[in-house]
Amino acid sequence: MITVIIVTAENAAYLRQTLVALSRIARPCPFKLLVVHNSDDQATRDVVGELKNRLPLHYMHEPRRGKNWGCNAAIPHIEGELAIFIDDDIIPAEDWLERMLEAARANPDYDIFGGRIVPLWPRQPDPWILEWVPLGFTYALTTGDQPEGPIAAKLVWGPNMAVRPRVFAAGHRFDPAIGPNGTATFIMGSEIEFLERLERIGYRAWHVRSAVVQHVLREHQLDREWIIARAFRGGRGLYRLERNRAGRGNGSLLADIHDIYRIARPMPREVWRLGLHRLRGDGRLAFKAEWNIAMWSGKLVEAVSQLRGDRRGQSTRGEKAPVSHVPES
Repeated sequence: MITVIIVTAENAAYLRQTLVALSRIARPCPFKLLVVHNSDDQATRDVVGELKNRLPLHYMHEPRRGKNWGCNAAIPHIEGELAIFIDDDIIPAEDWLERMLEAARANPDYDIFGGRIVPLWPRQPDPWILEWVPLGFTYALTTGDQPEGPIAAKLVWGPNMAVRPRVFAAGHRFDPAIGPNGTATFIMGSEIEFLERLERIGYRAWHVRSAVVQHVLREHQLDREWIIARAFRGGRGLYRLERNRAGRGNGSLLADIHDIYRIARPMPREVWRLGLHRLRGDGRLAFKAEWNIAMWSGKLVEAVSQLRGDRRGQSTRGEKAPVSHVPES
């Protein structure tokens, strides 16, 4: 038995594509599909009702808005030897489930598994997107040259991620303060934060190169404005991750102020560079400067937010992270 989890919110047309594709995959063992509805739109209910007889589908509703609230709500209902989390806009290869299960069974000492994620573009992207934009960071795509084998947990991404249920049995949960939540400025990095937290206490990750999904991308995700906004959200998430990696929960006043100074210091020069590159007509360097400004702006916003939370004597996390334990052998 395997449990597949999809958290979805107001994305019915893409969810339908995903569910239809799941109905066509090979089934090496029984699997349970949990669809966690994280909004209140009727269109999602209609899609679930239309396809429920073609899949072992179980519908849940989680009213607290945020993908990680939905992931946490699904955890008590996980059954079997593997929990696979996917997005509501992916198309799995026919043998995807089979390949993921094979890797999990062949590597019993690993608890985290990440498959390959390739793009399904709405059209051929403009050359500047393919040449200048960090595609993995922006679109949650894996690199084609990553071999099968051990991998850093931060390189396992949400559209194609599996975790052994014993991880959740040990009390570990997703942080609801991070991840998509229906707002335009949500903090990116929800899966990375969770998986790095596990990695720091000894859990290990494995890349399953043969378990492939296509990530369905939208036309608006090829717009420069959307891409730059992605850099801002990513900056917020990166600051959270840097803080966690440094072992800082509620930091000291001096450390928080130093962070703000460190992040803000290069920004005026980068703004000057942006103007200069635009005047010179150097599109590549102008984009790089614009990306950096958006990224640092996101980091700065999050650093100030964390400072305010620390001064109140509390973390700004939406839910306290579970106490971490060394995984059982």
